[in-house]
Amino acid sequence: MGKPELKTVKLANGETMGYRVVGEGKRNVLLIHGNLVSSKYWERLMADLPAGYKVYAVDLRGVGLSSYHKPVNSIKDFAEDVRQFVDTMNLDRFILVGWSMGGGVAQLFAAEDPARVEKLVLVDSVSSKGFPYPDPSTGQFLKTREEVLTKGAGDLAALLAQKSFDGFKAVWDVAVFNVIKPEESFYKELVEDVLTCRFFPDSAWAMHNFNISREHNGVVDGNGLADRLTMPVLVIRGESDAIINQQMADETVKAIGDNAQLKIVAGAAHAPFLDKPEEFLSIFEKFVAEAPAA
Repeated sequence: MGKPELKTVKLANGETMGYRVVGEGKRNVLLIHGNLVSSKYWERLMADLPAGYKVYAVDLRGVGLSSYHKPVNSIKDFAEDVRQFVDTMNLDRFILVGWSMGGGVAQLFAAEDPARVEKLVLVDSVSSKGFPYPDPSTGQFLKTREEVLTKGAGDLAALLAQKSFDGFKAVWDVAVFNVIKPEESFYKELVEDVLTCRFFPDSAWAMHNFNISREHNGVVDGNGLADRLTMPVLVIRGESDAIINQQMADETVKAIGDNAQLKIVAGAAHAPFLDKPEEFLSIFEKFVAEAPAA
């Protein structure tokens, strides 16, 4: 569909949200990126999607072109920003896609406003039971915000404070692109994008306390909102993902129930839409090909 256009919009809460947009199709798609990164990571997928869609990809509060006037405390803060964005864009119904932490944001948005979400696609998504951080020394889940921000997310937070390109490149080599490395120039852009992030480590605390299942996740009780995800749901996982393991993907499918299906992308890691774009698009297009539900 061509190169996405980068824009900004003012939200009702006073935050500015950056976003990318491409296409003029009748079906709307909204993409939500993962932790530490921006909508930059969706650029190639957006360009590769066929005609028939209009595709939006937001920068969550505190990354890319978005402002960070008020720090986030929960996944709900991110989801509310997305709600204000779709209100501003007059998007009444759309296919919602969430990657990694963005999958948690997408799950919560869809559970709270299911009539708007035609179909939900969760790509190597944080589990419906969240992403609780263990204590590196004991293995027990951390309890306080201070512990999560220091013991759980402290190393990455330090790299971010230092604006360490080399540090994040080393982390991305083993955590995100541990199977297939992007070409050098593009990889440089993706790592530089991380250095725009201002919401981390607040986002770590938000994922630590996220749980929309009906089970306790070791930190907090689930609130059962996953029961409201009654639209068709596709859970996609790269088979070699070093961040979201198979147990987490299975937890999400279990929490959502019979309307959720799981697809594994062979030879892909945490970002299958970049590692194996043709395979990813084939899975995505097959899932969304059916006419939207009435």
